[in-house]
Amino acid sequence: GVLWVAHAHMFDAFEFTPRLAITAPLKACGKSRFLEVLSLMTDNSVRSGRISPAAFVRLCGRGNLSFFLDEADMLFGKYGGDADMITALNEGWERGGNFWKCDTTTNVPTQMSVHSAVALAGISLNTKLPDTTLSRCIVINMERAKAGQLQDKYRRKRHAHKFITHGEKIKRWIHDHRQQIENHDPHIPEQVEERDED
Repeated sequence: GVLWVAHAHMFDAFEFTPRLAITAPLKACGKSRFLEVLSLMTDNSVRSGRISPAAFVRLCGRGNLSFFLDEADMLFGKYGGDADMITALNEGWERGGNFWKCDTTTNVPTQMSVHSAVALAGISLNTKLPDTTLSRCIVINMERAKAGQLQDKYRRKRHAHKFITHGEKIKRWIHDHRQQIENHDPHIPEQVEERDED
């Protein structure tokens, strides 16, 4: 999660921006809380439990936004998902990814950038998201904590500022090392598949 936040702070410098899929087999596993904490650590974050494809595309067009979408199992399920939203998500993982829309008043086709950082949370996303979207995701599997495993419950008033501070430190580190990160050329073993390499 923290590495993804670091990436989200400078995703415009990368060729590909993987979607973060936070999933669990049932409710009350901390998915929404994790999503909230990540959004606190990320600049220019847009948090939503529901967003229309049109709103998503128009917001992406503003540039440099990170989206944190909860209950994604309801928004993008294989059998009830919105094809436009799925297309926008899939296209937007790559720098230069775009979505064409017709202007409603002039009927002139307009190209809109959808490159953005997107984190999704939902129940069983690994079975409900289309394979084309899953292949563009880093999947984090969560499970419900057992009795005694959590030392302290998250409380917004008590903890939110700590995560905001963590985010500021990550952003500062990114700023100090941006050129080094941009210039880094990782060695990827030949046996890694092309999409995974991306």
